[in-house]
Amino acid sequence: MEDAAARRAAQSLLAAHKANARFKSIGPPDKPAGIADAYDIQDKYVALLRGEHGNTEGYKVGLTSATMQTFCGIDHPIAGVVLASRVHRSARPSGARITGGSASNSKSRFVSRRMFRSRPRRVPPK
Repeated sequence: MEDAAARRAAQSLLAAHKANARFKSIGPPDKPAGIADAYDIQDKYVALLRGEHGNTEGYKVGLTSATMQTFCGIDHPIAGVVLASRVHRSARPSGARITGGSASNSKSRFVSRRMFRSRPRRVPPK
């Protein structure tokens, strides 16, 4: 995807988010042709958010249900960035332990900095 198209799409997403607009897919001419284009847009979107929300604190898994994957037209979970101001720390540690597996096969929506200490594949760099 051309850099300018990814930037326009990211700016459009940010404007819609700030206006609290109902989510709708990106249409032409900036519609992503595939997952690689979507991650290009995500790179630009996260860069726009960093000024207000801080640097990357961890990573998350999204679209973990078949329903949401169908809605978005893909057949697998995706990875995303968690920025500093969007981390909500618990007043008391839960004692939960995560063992084995990888971010891509996790069914959980639980985000742990220990679990996602390293960047999953195809996620924008810090």
